[in-house]
Amino acid sequence: MDDSLRLIQSLYGEDVDDPDLARRVSEDEDLRREHERLQQVKDTLDRRSSASPDPEVVDRVVAQAAAAQGAATPPSDREDGAPAPDRPARTPERAWARRLQGAAAALLVVLLVGLGWWQLRPNGAATPGPTAGEAPQQPQSVAADGPSAAADDMPEWNDHDDLVRLHRRVETLRSRSRSDSWGTDLQTVDQVQP
Repeated sequence: MDDSLRLIQSLYGEDVDDPDLARRVSEDEDLRREHERLQQVKDTLDRRSSASPDPEVVDRVVAQAAAAQGAATPPSDREDGAPAPDRPARTPERAWARRLQGAAAALLVVLLVGLGWWQLRPNGAATPGPTAGEAPQQPQSVAADGPSAAADDMPEWNDHDDLVRLHRRVETLRSRSRSDSWGTDLQTVDQVQP
């Protein structure tokens, strides 16, 4: 490859296939002058502004483009043959935005009414269970089948650690509340009435 081409590649930051080019430029006087001359030309080209075409050339190009578009579109309605003036820009229709605003307002009203109802409800209204006059009802299947049915009804989500902790708590309460301290025997879990 020519050394001038390698110098141009190095000036423009491209990869050069000769790794010893920098050493050769520093040792060879002719190659160094060539490098300096090419550097000056590159600097001059970099400083020069880009040339713009003559106004006549621009006018001819615009006229040809207008003629090509005029042949593709129907002639204007004006009598003098001049092109119709541009119409003002229209704002895009945003019917979907109006619908979305209406839906958002309706959703907000529903959420506010629901939140108000939830905050203002009485505390005892949602607590199901026996009232003061009613006796608690025990499911008949547990009473009829005995303790084996109660073991089968154990939910699967019970954690062993929670069961151990609950068992320890029950044992602690049993040891603290002995039958002799109350004066009567304790009621077992299986008994419904004392």
